[in-house]
Amino acid sequence: MLNNYSILKNIILKIRKEGKISEDLKEELVKLIGNERMNDVFEYINENRVKKYIFTPSKRELWVVYGKSGYYLIYPMEFCSCIDYYKTSIINNKKNFCKHLLAQAIINETSKNIRDLTINLNDNEFKNLLNEILIKEI
Repeated sequence: MLNNYSILKNIILKIRKEGKISEDLKEELVKLIGNERMNDVFEYINENRVKKYIFTPSKRELWVVYGKSGYYLIYPMEFCSCIDYYKTSIINNKKNFCKHLLAQAIINETSKNIRDLTINLNDNEFKNLLNEILIKEI
């Protein structure tokens, strides 16, 4: 039997293949994470609160979701700096997606032009952005 993380990962792969979220996939997602959390995911997406930063010349990438109560660092499909991810995945040792990871994954797989979501910054701005994000989390 697959755990929720594996099921969500399979749904993301289906979204990648289709390039969109079908009604069937939306229903599967709602069953797994609940309607309220799914509404939050679509709010983040529709309000352009998922951002990809690329720093030059290093080409370092940083994903950030501007959530309801803070800014969250995302390592795609693996890590979010939010408390929900921390409690579920770190403390309880259950691999899972939080709503921020899910929003990032959906954006990454459905955006026709990811460049529209990308913010290019100079490498010397990396530390400032990271400090801003970490301060907003506290």
